[in-house]
Amino acid sequence: MKVILLQNVQGTGSKGAVVNVSDGHARNFLIPKGLARPATEGAVQRAQQKKEREERVLIQKKEAVKSAIGAISGHEFIFQVKTGDKGEVFSSIHDTDIRDAVCEYLSKELGSVLEKNDISVSTKPIKELGTHEVEVKIGKGEWGKKIKAKVNIE
Repeated sequence: MKVILLQNVQGTGSKGAVVNVSDGHARNFLIPKGLARPATEGAVQRAQQKKEREERVLIQKKEAVKSAIGAISGHEFIFQVKTGDKGEVFSSIHDTDIRDAVCEYLSKELGSVLEKNDISVSTKPIKELGTHEVEVKIGKGEWGKKIKAKVNIE
């Protein structure tokens, strides 16, 4: 029996694949567990169209990542915080603050298709004045790229 896999199934195939499995395996395991559905002609066409859409979105995101890296590499993000007379900082800049600033900058500059969850920043909260370099990862998986971004705390 031919089925379309709705999820990755170890030993059977990956999500979206049309595979030929035994009738019992399909009827007793794959279909009831929501792992697959029968591969009718219409279902195969819809699965193919969905796969093509996902590939187009992935290509757009890859191009957006390339544009974003070029835009961020020369940009300095400035955050203003309250300080005391002796230079002590009363608040800190967290990774989410930096991520939000990067996302906002990219949407203004590039009209980017990237979302907040496509951007990650790995840094401890910054509690000191001055210029700091933080690592920003744009994109996910194999198409994600890590770059250094300058953050200036005033």
